[in-house]
Amino acid sequence: MSWEEVDILLVDGEVQLRAGLRNILMQEGYRGVRDVSTVSGARDRINESAPDLLVVDSRMPDGDSIAMIEDIRFKRLGSNPFLTIMVMIWSPNREMVDRILKCGVDDLLVRPHAPMKVMERINYLAGNRQPFVVTSEYIGPDRGGRKKKEGEEHNPANDVPRIEVPNTLGAKAAGEQIDYVELQEMISSAMYEINDQRLRRHSLRIAAIVDKIVPAYQKNNVTPAIEKDVARLSDISKEISERLVDSDFEHVTDLCETLDSVTSSIRIDPKNPDPRDVDLLKAVSDAIVVSFNPEKSSAEFAAEVTQMVSDKYRKRQKELAAG
Repeated sequence: MSWEEVDILLVDGEVQLRAGLRNILMQEGYRGVRDVSTVSGARDRINESAPDLLVVDSRMPDGDSIAMIEDIRFKRLGSNPFLTIMVMIWSPNREMVDRILKCGVDDLLVRPHAPMKVMERINYLAGNRQPFVVTSEYIGPDRGGRKKKEGEEHNPANDVPRIEVPNTLGAKAAGEQIDYVELQEMISSAMYEINDQRLRRHSLRIAAIVDKIVPAYQKNNVTPAIEKDVARLSDISKEISERLVDSDFEHVTDLCETLDSVTSSIRIDPKNPDPRDVDLLKAVSDAIVVSFNPEKSSAEFAAEVTQMVSDKYRKRQKELAAG
């Protein structure tokens, strides 16, 4: 392993702990070690130059380090959403651990720990970086996924492709020279695939939520959980609309806008929405699933489905206007 060129950013509010880890890394041959004491400082450094490895404490005094990681993975912060990320945590509880794992980190270490444990984990991540997977709720390294139960039928919705992403930590540790133009091309290619998978997973998530919501409204059994699902539908439709730009699925934009309009209408009076809005949810959901499934439909067919749903929605709007 060759560590001289590896760029590491340490983010820790505890001066002594940060300095101690920095000194150990330097003793092990790392030369490109930067350290900051705040989340705001870390965001500035990442925007200036994305590190190969980010080591961050989960409890920062000035901000949410987990939200920062989510911004990295969603490419809202920095130039490399695939940099390797290790989080340190004190006194872990189930809720905090779940939140950290769901934000897309590569590794999680519980403090206090032996300094050499950090070195072991860095060595492991350099040579054994996992491919990324994408679901409606997660973007990050594959953690093994859900295992099929004995006797359970195969469900294509559980098939999550593994996406190979750039690993600059591993490349530099192996002594490879990084061509940053080529790196950005690799990042763009991986992001395109991730965006594609995110859209497909969102379409399946929409269908699953609608299949819960519609029967609940039909049976007048609207719980707080159902109201939360309606809000989630609105959030998903908005994210899909943002991701459709420059994707292979721009023809689905009208459907997603219709879904957002329908869910917004339901949210005005979630306990007693217009039944016609509830009925329209199923039609929109089915159309979105079909549109994101090129194996079953072409863009032309999807456009026909979109037109059908749009006509139904416009008719609904005219009925509302007429009172």
